[in-house]
Amino acid sequence: MPITDPKNAAAWNWIQDILPDKRAQHSRRVAELAYELALFHELDHPLDAYLAGLLHDNAKYDTPETLAARGIPPHLCRPSLYDRYPNVWHALVGPRQALSITTNTRVLNAMRWHTTGRARMRPLTQVLFVADFCEPNRDGAWHAVARQSAYENLDKATAIIAQLLVHEHGDQCFWATQACLNDYRKRPNIGL
Repeated sequence: MPITDPKNAAAWNWIQDILPDKRAQHSRRVAELAYELALFHELDHPLDAYLAGLLHDNAKYDTPETLAARGIPPHLCRPSLYDRYPNVWHALVGPRQALSITTNTRVLNAMRWHTTGRARMRPLTQVLFVADFCEPNRDGAWHAVARQSAYENLDKATAIIAQLLVHEHGDQCFWATQACLNDYRKRPNIGL
């Protein structure tokens, strides 16, 4: 498994140090599924998918104050975003905190959009967005539908997840998720 890669091993150790075990295990399952999907869809850098999966929730239990206390400049901690979208915030600031582990822009970009998606995502970003939603411990009919679609048509899986998120959050939906849905549902062979 890719956990033996030195960068991934260092990331896994860091994640285990900063996250509760339940969240760390979620991150590992996301990493494994992202890696599997990256191989299945023949992405150029499947180890990047694994690393992005491990790191994607690194700021999940942080606040702007805890990040500032770790030395991240306060304006980069985005307190107004935290106030309005606390469940999205960690994805947008987590890449900054993960710079101690990787400077790989492909990984950092995928992490940034893992909760919301966005229009015109690169395949690695799509893989992480889908893997986070579909990881094996997330049960439910829609998780299973999206998981199956992920192996048939990555664009379709992305559109399904975006549609579910837009429906769930309604008027409070983050702008990037609506843009994601608008983009991916217009693609060929989606059927939404």
